[in-house]
Amino acid sequence: ANLVGAGHALTVWNRSRAKADAIAGAIVAATPREAAVGNELVITMLADEHALMQVLDGADGVLAGLEQGALLVDMSTVGRKTALHVADLAHEREARFVDAPVSGSRKPAIEGTLIVLAGGRAADVAFATPALSALGMVRHVGPLGAGASMKLVINGIGAQLFTALSSALGLGEKLGLPREATLDLVMQTPFSSPSFALRRERLLQPDAPNTPDFPIRLLEKDQRLVLEEAQRVGVPMPALAAVRAELQRAIDLGFGDEDMASIIKLYTSDV
Repeated sequence: ANLVGAGHALTVWNRSRAKADAIAGAIVAATPREAAVGNELVITMLADEHALMQVLDGADGVLAGLEQGALLVDMSTVGRKTALHVADLAHEREARFVDAPVSGSRKPAIEGTLIVLAGGRAADVAFATPALSALGMVRHVGPLGAGASMKLVINGIGAQLFTALSSALGLGEKLGLPREATLDLVMQTPFSSPSFALRRERLLQPDAPNTPDFPIRLLEKDQRLVLEEAQRVGVPMPALAAVRAELQRAIDLGFGDEDMASIIKLYTSDV
């Protein structure tokens, strides 16, 4: 919707057709291939590496419709290995590639204030910037794969922050400290994060009906990718491994589709 609002001619395809139909001013394609054909800039954003490859591959996939010289920008959070693999596939089609996952969730996406973490050649990032700027602030963070790597670093920090905050609030309650008062005080300390304020109401009322900004199941997926990369380069991350186990516990208990703030339920209710 922000791309249309910025004046770009847009063709869209989505695995859930109703979501594509809801974008006023865009042409809805019948297949990913049809969405790519004839376009100089093609953007993909999928939940994980498996979904991404399903949309890219095959006779009706994005790669089949990618024009020679076109630029494919993948904004999925899929990890460096997958990003470089997709880059190779694009180059086989004589197309260009930029990996550009984003930092931010539902509200910044709607407002067009995401942080776009772009990896690739400077000329390719510059080519994509006029369109990507409709989505948020574009930061060129390095060569191919750097965007994917930066996203994992950032999401690894976020998962640890929210799990630490949630367990601390749970401890505070068991010690007789009201959750709201504790949270508001934490938010005034140097240990706070702007994301705490964004999810304040969710942290205070995790059972209230809401649309998740970023579900726990996707946060757990990201930590798997972080730990895979950490193992590959030989960086021990025992704290993050413990956090991933807690995220998996939340999924096993049935609230993996809830917002990441719902991790607090592990520490403040009898689960």
